[in-house]
Amino acid sequence: MLVEKISYSFVKTYEANDFHFLGHFPNFPVFPGIYLLDEVLSSMKLMYSWRKYIIEQGRFFKKVTPNMELIFHVNVEIYADYLNLVSDITCKEDKIAKFKLTLYKVEDNYVT
Repeated sequence: MLVEKISYSFVKTYEANDFHFLGHFPNFPVFPGIYLLDEVLSSMKLMYSWRKYIIEQGRFFKKVTPNMELIFHVNVEIYADYLNLVSDITCKEDKIAKFKLTLYKVEDNYVT
């Protein structure tokens, strides 16, 4: 049974000297896409303590280079024992990435 729906957005800009770009790749800095997913999950951890998840879909449409202003749009459907999350990441009118996740509640004594 659906308990609640929430939506939120946040903006993030990664500067050229950000550690994510170091060595990835020399003289052609590209932001590793997995860290975009990490940003979404980190934003969820501020609100929920659900640590077990399944990535239903992860798509990368365009590379992220230094000084791009990224907008993370997150939509969440919360159920009793899990939540569904869809995140679209854009830069101006360009689609950068899209993630669909299912996060599950874990017991308090769950060890990560």
